[in-house]
Amino acid sequence: MHTRTAIATVALLVAALAGCSSGAETDAKPVAKKSPSLSPEQQFLGAVHDRNFESWREKGPMDVEIRQYPPKWCAEFEKGHSVDHTLGLDGAHLYPIGMEWGTLEADAHEVVVLGVKYYCPELLDQVTNDLRQSGDY
Repeated sequence: MHTRTAIATVALLVAALAGCSSGAETDAKPVAKKSPSLSPEQQFLGAVHDRNFESWREKGPMDVEIRQYPPKWCAEFEKGHSVDHTLGLDGAHLYPIGMEWGTLEADAHEVVVLGVKYYCPELLDQVTNDLRQSGDY
């Protein structure tokens, strides 16, 4: 009697495991290792450094200079302002340019997109659409 019970129990376990493994195999996703999260500032600065903008090859901004822009850009875009208004002399005048460095307009637009991507990603579509409509992106 114990033999029959043991065989039935093993059969049920095998069936249960077979059922679990077949479903689990198709639904299983690799477990990603947790990596330390980078702040928006770190992500933005890393992307800017990786991009190596043409207009900054000889003399570009220091991190302390360029990192001040994205939060200000986001504040302007949250108000519904355009990229042209945000960067322009007649608007917020937040064009990424310093005393010792300059930025070509195409590079400035890309820097703005990178800033928005990491600081206020919910506004990225608004900003890229604005740049596309103006023919600048």
